[in-house]
Amino acid sequence: MIENFLWITFIYLFLVLTLLVLVPFTINIKDDGIDGIRETFDMFKDKDFYLNVVIPVIINISIIIIFCILIKFVIYISW
Repeated sequence: MIENFLWITFIYLFLVLTLLVLVPFTINIKDDGIDGIRETFDMFKDKDFYLNVVIPVIINISIIIIFCILIKFVIYISW
């Protein structure tokens, strides 16, 4: 059971880090080229980035993970 929890935690952290770090880099580089890297680092220092992006992403992914855990639990119990 603990292995399942560790896998879920690993997947959760991987999704959050991917969505919060790699996606802004790729979008800004695609839009602005090499200047997008500087813009991304400036965005990471901005308070609005954390209020408008980080907190909603963490909340949404947390809800999805909790929902998947509940579905897995129901399927596991029904077997």
